[in-house]
This record gives sequence, C-alpha cells and structure tokens, in this order.
Amino acid sequence: MNVNNAWKEGYLPIINGIIYPNGCIEQMEIILDGEIKKVNVIKKMNINELIEEEVSYIVINDTCEDIVNRVRIYCGEGSYGGDGFVAVESLKNNQLIWIAFFEESNPFEKIKSSENNLNVINNLKESWQFNLKKPNEIIIGSVIN
Repeated sequence: MNVNNAWKEGYLPIINGIIYPNGCIEQMEIILDGEIKKVNVIKKMNINELIEEEVSYIVINDTCEDIVNRVRIYCGEGSYGGDGFVAVESLKNNQLIWIAFFEESNPFEKIKSSENNLNVINNLKESWQFNLKKPNEIIIGSVIN
C-alpha cells in the first residue's frame, strides 16, 4: 500500500521512525539513557524492501491539528494505545511531507509549533521536539508547567 493512500484512508505502517511519502524510511529506536530518552536512527531503507516481510498497518486516530509555516500538522495515536504519530502535510497540495510513528511514544495529544520546530506533547506529559525540515532530529523532554 502506498504511504499517501494509507494516510488518506486512516492507516499507517507500523514502523518506528520517520516515513516519507516516496517510501523512504528512517527506522529509529528509543533508548533510555539514565533518566533521558533519546531517539536514534538505526537503519535507512525503502518501504518496498519491507513489502517482502509484509508490513503491518494500524488504524490511526488524530487528536489534534495545527497549521504553521504553510504546513498542516496532525498528531494522535494508533489503535494499540501505547503508540503515537505526527504527520506533516503541505497546505499547497495536501500531500504528506513526513510521518513519525513510534510504538512506545504514547499518544500525542497537544501541538505547540513555531516556524521551524514542532513540539508535540504525549499523555505522559513528555515533549517531543521535531525540526520540521529534519524530522529525524528529535529531542524528548519533560513538560514544565
């Protein structure tokens, strides 16, 4: 299934990392380093390489939306409960720019965005900061009230 088509139909591939509409994937892992969570790229591939291994898809539920810097940002959860996603879509043509999906992020419930950065807050009150142009640069921290 094409990533754009899956997105439009309310599904995402269950792949931890950043997924681009051309099928390129930056597979990532979440590492706990003491009290700090880090996200590292472990492999770059194309979704076509995974089709042989039968990629599974998950139903998604977007819980929030925002518009900044000519893009629409969605965030939410998958149907498993502990997963979360962020999707960035062009306002110009309504096409995906990138999607971040993590099985262990917990659902993302709130968006705080600026011109170049995007912060999404999950239900554990963790802030995941993405660079809109380099989404594989992720910083995870606690939300300070």
